[in-house]
Amino acid sequence: MPTRKQIKFIERNRGRMSAAKMAARLGVRKAEVNEVLRRKGPPQGRPAEPLFRMPRVKPVWRFAGAALIATAALIAYSNSFTGEFVFDNQMIIAQNPHVMFAQNASKIWTEHYWAPSLWSNLYRPLTLYTYYINCHWLGCGGDPTGYHIVNLVIHVTCGVLLFYFVTMLLHSTTSGVIRERSRLVGLCAALLFVTHPVTTEAVTNVVGRADLLVMAFVLAGLLLHMRGAEGGRGAIPLNALAAVCMALALLCKENAIAMIALVIALDVLFHWPKVRRKDGDRHTVASLARYLLRRTTTCYVFYFVVIGGWFFARYLVLRDIPPALPGLTDNPLPYLPFLQRQATAIVMLGLYLWRLAFPLTLSADYSYNAVPAVESLLDLRFLASLAALLAMGALAVWSRRRRRFVTFMALWFFITIAPVSNIFVTTGTIGAERLLYASTPFWCALLALSAFHLFAAFRMKAALRTAAPAALLGALAVLFGVRTAMRNYDWESNLTLWRATYRASPNSVRAADNYARELLAEGRRGNLQQCRRVLEGVISFAGDYSEAYATLARVYLEFGDTARDGGRLDDAAAFYRKAYQTAAEGEREDVKRQLRERRTFIEWGMKESDIVIGGKWDINMALAHAALKIADIPGESAEESEREKLYDEAHRAYRVAVLARPQFAIAHIELAELLLMRAERLAQDNPKRRAFLNEAAVSLVRPIIMPPTPGILRKRAWENLGRCYFMLGYSANEHLYHPSKHGRYDFTPGKEVNMEFIRRAVKSLIMMQMANKNYDDARNLGRVAVKNPRYRLPPAEVRRILGGTYSFADEEIWYGGAPPEN
Repeated sequence: MPTRKQIKFIERNRGRMSAAKMAARLGVRKAEVNEVLRRKGPPQGRPAEPLFRMPRVKPVWRFAGAALIATAALIAYSNSFTGEFVFDNQMIIAQNPHVMFAQNASKIWTEHYWAPSLWSNLYRPLTLYTYYINCHWLGCGGDPTGYHIVNLVIHVTCGVLLFYFVTMLLHSTTSGVIRERSRLVGLCAALLFVTHPVTTEAVTNVVGRADLLVMAFVLAGLLLHMRGAEGGRGAIPLNALAAVCMALALLCKENAIAMIALVIALDVLFHWPKVRRKDGDRHTVASLARYLLRRTTTCYVFYFVVIGGWFFARYLVLRDIPPALPGLTDNPLPYLPFLQRQATAIVMLGLYLWRLAFPLTLSADYSYNAVPAVESLLDLRFLASLAALLAMGALAVWSRRRRRFVTFMALWFFITIAPVSNIFVTTGTIGAERLLYASTPFWCALLALSAFHLFAAFRMKAALRTAAPAALLGALAVLFGVRTAMRNYDWESNLTLWRATYRASPNSVRAADNYARELLAEGRRGNLQQCRRVLEGVISFAGDYSEAYATLARVYLEFGDTARDGGRLDDAAAFYRKAYQTAAEGEREDVKRQLRERRTFIEWGMKESDIVIGGKWDINMALAHAALKIADIPGESAEESEREKLYDEAHRAYRVAVLARPQFAIAHIELAELLLMRAERLAQDNPKRRAFLNEAAVSLVRPIIMPPTPGILRKRAWENLGRCYFMLGYSANEHLYHPSKHGRYDFTPGKEVNMEFIRRAVKSLIMMQMANKNYDDARNLGRVAVKNPRYRLPPAEVRRILGGTYSFADEEIWYGGAPPEN
């Protein structure tokens, strides 16, 4: 008789090799091999029953479940198609030249997620490319409706895949009543999922598509992996396809890396017991290690290759971007001590569970002060959250033998939430409801399973035991759908979104600030008083969130303008002074933020030379505006020295704003207008006059040669440049011309003065990018400056600039080199 090792070999190769080949390989008789095959499992030539399989139903019901899921999702989200581009949608989609212009499509795959507006260490090219497909292939352009429709289609796809996944898993791994009703349990779980209100931030918010795509690809990959779990000839193609799904998911968002843990958990809980029984192994760590090693060589190797390739692609794209931590406003956790950071992250996980169970209050913002940091381990929020997480862990351990489906779904939550939990890896935000999208199936599946388990224990007719939980879960799905439809109205516009967010999170400084900004933008009478109440209510705990100070300063400036228009100069002066004090306080808080962030970055191991922490654009613009308003009030700055101090303060604030956001044309133009005004006040022979005019000219040419500058601002820059030329003693008509056909200005070719200022403006922009550590943008601009005949910068000079280091204090930045001689 064959030995135990030979029997294992025969069982492992059942269906792969003939009995004669196995006998020749093992050195035993063919009859002995056939005896083993007859004694264990089905006869040779007949495939073994698959581990994961769907229940058999009539053809008419085959797609009924999918149709019902699609109908429920369409009803719940039918009012979401009219929503505008809100929140981050403007910067990532509507104002993204990589998405909106076909010639920039290739840059989607070679630049980071937030390019070119901001810099980040995120790489999600496939998500951005779906926006490009929306814009160009589907013809949506800048209309949000088509983007909302695609999001809903992906959401429905996720619901259908979840239906098949839960049904297949329950039908294959349970017995009795639950196995018989596995299809109904899976359908109820999918209906709860597609209507759950917490998913609206991923579905109605267009940039939530990254989470939708990850969920779709992960579920598809898990289904393919389950089909290939039995081995055989089709296992390798199925495992390879599952790995392709993982690769696509990773190109959509980074948290897709959790799929490898889901695959291992699925195998260990459901596939390993069958293999162990077949091989006659015991339930030991050594047996598990042998199993995982075998699966690694036959299956997991595909996933590891994908993960390695993804890390390599990220390195190629992001290698020149310095490492960074999120800002204090977006995620305050990295700036807390270790234990306090972990405790607050646990509170956030508890809040996630609460949102899943009771999705009545939803918020689009959990940033600074929306979730106060845990100050003591006796904090009730921390204790309740820790108890809930421990209870889930205990449930997973208790169910690991008889109810392995429960264990797997509990692990699903921990695995999918781990990459975004801030416990193991710091992310860009402390929390967001869209991050819950991948974890929501755990709650929906366990809720559906619990309802059917509960009614199965009652003594009632079999039909009633099936209909009662289905009706109860259906009613819950209806309530979820109603709440989802109500939540969709919150995402209708920026004003409705931030109004709802402020009401849900009144302690969120960002929510209050953005709500006040939208009220200001609306321009309705009475909004100023409401803005003032909202901002003054949060400014006491705004900390170093300088944007709130900037918005409040804008409100005071509006009050001052209203008073001035009414002839109440004293009131106007008081409001302008209050705006100036508020902006100055905000700048001081912003300096504290910069120092705190720099100290934290160094503690986390970053090189000081790689740290870039600039001043905030908003607060410095508000400070400059307030200083100029005070200087213009008669009697407020009667002495010339005081007025000059205010002008100097505005000059400095404008420079900080320009360096913080070089791509924002308005700061360059307003800086130049201040310089022109100061030059007009000086005598012709004053050396400061020429310096002001030269800096103004360079500041005006910068927005003219920057592609994203809007037409109105570009015209404003040209008009001020003509005025600057006149004050410098050059004829604007000779150096600048205004074609009447198109109504656009341009530089007159062949004028050395024009070339001088253009070259200085280009060099100034390169230096600003270098000062902000945007080395890729600086190099790209340098290549353009050398190759473009309009600029014709010498390569040696560009190399010199790219090899230098620059800061706010360097006068070269503002003149594009050494200041011109007067």
